[in-house]
Amino acid sequence: MQTRRWLALAAAVLVACGPRPAAEGATEGPSPLVIAAHPFPVELPVGSRLRLLSAIELRGDRPDFGGLSALEVDARGERFVALTDQGAWVEGRLQRAGGRLTAASEARFAPMLSGGVRPSPRMRDAEGLAIAAPDLSGPRHVGFERRKRVERMPGGAEGPGEGVIVAEPEAWLIPGPNAGPEALAAAPDGRILAVMEKPFARGEPFSAAWIGPGPEAPAPYRRATVPQLLPMSATGADFDDKGRLWLLMRDFDFAAGFSFAIVRFRREGDGFVDGEVMLEMPPGPGSDNAEGIAAWTDPLGRTRLLVVTDDNLNLLQRTVIYEFESPD
Repeated sequence: MQTRRWLALAAAVLVACGPRPAAEGATEGPSPLVIAAHPFPVELPVGSRLRLLSAIELRGDRPDFGGLSALEVDARGERFVALTDQGAWVEGRLQRAGGRLTAASEARFAPMLSGGVRPSPRMRDAEGLAIAAPDLSGPRHVGFERRKRVERMPGGAEGPGEGVIVAEPEAWLIPGPNAGPEALAAAPDGRILAVMEKPFARGEPFSAAWIGPGPEAPAPYRRATVPQLLPMSATGADFDDKGRLWLLMRDFDFAAGFSFAIVRFRREGDGFVDGEVMLEMPPGPGSDNAEGIAAWTDPLGRTRLLVVTDDNLNLLQRTVIYEFESPD
């Protein structure tokens, strides 16, 4: 336990003193990214309702690879788009053998730009991502944490363009740096659900909002809430093909480290009911800083979930992609 405590403290120090992000105003276009993938051993706790199919640890050939804070995947579960909390895109293709994740190929890295240059760190702290198009070709909605807002960015063959702010309501001004629109999900009706990382008060539901649909900026906006089933932060969200909301949650304890959970809700109007805890991953060697979740449906009609972890550009943490299967 003492060793774990010191490792957790060291991790916190490295997060605060980690590699410096690319300079404000620097310009850099998309570039190829080589990602090495290695099997990552995980043992799920007894009673988990999800089945783990596989997990891989990723390591890129760039010193600024990492910090993956959100994830989307196409309808076939192959092509992926992720973003980093330093304001950069990581895109590529997932490979499987025998139904197990084996590699991430055809990858590229591209910084977010504003006016052709990198914005200040305060403006590029990206944490949430939602893409409605099944092939990931359409607009990308991005949630930012420091200056709390959601931007819409065009997508396409040339990659994402520069964003416009579609939501920046006063209702999001929860005190503290880790309280922005962290979990975004594209609903079947074209609207974007944005869930705040923390509720206004302990034990209350998560504050959320329905944004859109439509091309307006600002977009139509309606407040909502999502039940908080566990005393954790909301870090990622996605809807499956059945219209159910999957919410990724995470916690950190200085003595034990990171834990995470996946909960599921049925949508009822603009609200969410029948919450179910599908997985509670305790602290330990198989758990890390889970921040992004993406749902897809396999050829047999089964819902699969991909979860990515944010290593905080920290040598003591890892970038891991897990793939789970839902029982129904």
